Amino acid sequence: MDSQTALELVKTGATLLFLDVPQHTLVAIDTQMFFVGPAFKGIKMIPPGTHFVYYSSST
Repeated sequence: MDSQTALELVKTGATLLFLDVPQHTLVAIDTQMFFVGPAFKGIKMIPPGTHFVYYSSST
C-alpha cells in the first residue's frame, strides 16, 4: 500500500477496538485473520463499506 492510500484510510477509514480479548483467539475481517497476541488491541484503516467480522474462541 502506498503512503497516499494509507493516509486516506487513516483519515476516512474505521477502527475496530478489541480490548481484553484472550490470547490465541482468532479475530477476522473479510479475508484477513489475526491470532490475538499480548499487544493486540484491534484493527485500523478499514475502508468504508460493508464488512464481515468474525471470531473464534481459543478453547
